[in-house]
Amino acid sequence: MKKLHFRSAQEFEGIFQRKTKEITDSIVDSIEQALASKHRTANIFEISFDESDIVFEISLPKNQWATALQSCLDHYHSLELVDEQIDTWRILESVKKK
Repeated sequence: MKKLHFRSAQEFEGIFQRKTKEITDSIVDSIEQALASKHRTANIFEISFDESDIVFEISLPKNQWATALQSCLDHYHSLELVDEQIDTWRILESVKKK
C-alpha cells in the first residue's frame, strides 16, 4: 500500500487528474501483493491530509483487478515500458485464471 500525504484537497485532486507511472506502479504492486497473499481486496493507497488526523484507505475488490490491470497495461504501453507491460500482463493472466 502506497502512503500519500497531501497538504490540501486541491493537491489530492491534482495527483489523480493525470496518469503517472508512480500511481500505476502502486496499483500493479498492490494487486500483485494481494494476489500472492490470496486476499480478496487489494489495499492500494493510504491517504492523509495536513488538516486532518483521519487516514483514508483506497482498496480494490478482486472483481475489479482485471479492469485495473488492463488500464495499467495500457498506460505502460503508452509510455513504451516493455518490461512493465510484460510483468503486468503476467499478473493479469493470473487474475483471470482465479
